[in-house]
Amino acid sequence: MASGVAAFAIGACLGFTTVASAQSARHERAAELAAEARAAFDAGDAAAAEALLEEALVQVDDPALYYNLARTREHLEKWADAASAYRAFVSLRPDDPRVPAIDERLRMLDERIAETEAAEAEAEAAAEAEAAAEERAGVEAENRAPEPPAPERRGPAGWTWALMGGGVAVLAAGVAFGLASGAREDEARDASTGAAGSDALSAARRNAVLADGAFALGGALALGGLIGALITRGAVSAGPTVGGARVDVRVTF
Repeated sequence: MASGVAAFAIGACLGFTTVASAQSARHERAAELAAEARAAFDAGDAAAAEALLEEALVQVDDPALYYNLARTREHLEKWADAASAYRAFVSLRPDDPRVPAIDERLRMLDERIAETEAAEAEAEAAAEAEAAAEERAGVEAENRAPEPPAPERRGPAGWTWALMGGGVAVLAAGVAFGLASGAREDEARDASTGAAGSDALSAARRNAVLADGAFALGGALALGGLIGALITRGAVSAGPTVGGARVDVRVTF
């Protein structure tokens, strides 16, 4: 490989300059790295080209390398880093005829940097506001009183059904006694002798008494079961605790 740092132009539109020739080994290495950087950029790997140019600048502090690095960083949209490389070039070659054009590019880069920083600051502020809102919501949720447990719905107690069933059965017995009493009264009216009629009438009266008692008892049982069903049908809500045990409050309707 020829000695000196080879020319490095990443695309004609970028206007890259050449690196000054030198005889030292460091310049030889810088030339190799510059050539590799150009090949990487031409292959579409601008990030690799940037890394190679940075390594070349470790070997020699050449203004052309800074210029090429600035254009590569612009391609990567690293506006602040590109501006830094341009300023390094201008500091080393203040009389270069490209300085006015570079100053104009620096002005454009500064505008882009300001826009990027403003967008980042806005995004950061929005993220902080969202985090603060989530934190407040969490604190409010922790301080909020817990929802009371849903009331336990239940139907009438089982004994009420048994009571009503017993009442209905006794009422049915009363109906049977009533029918029997009526039948014996008819028998007493149709009896041909006084003794037979008297016996039938006595039986009719006994059945009537039993029917009346059955109606009274059955009605009382059925009514008691119905009232019990209305009382016990409702909701059991979670009430206060006494000695660690929950006190159920029955709500009827």
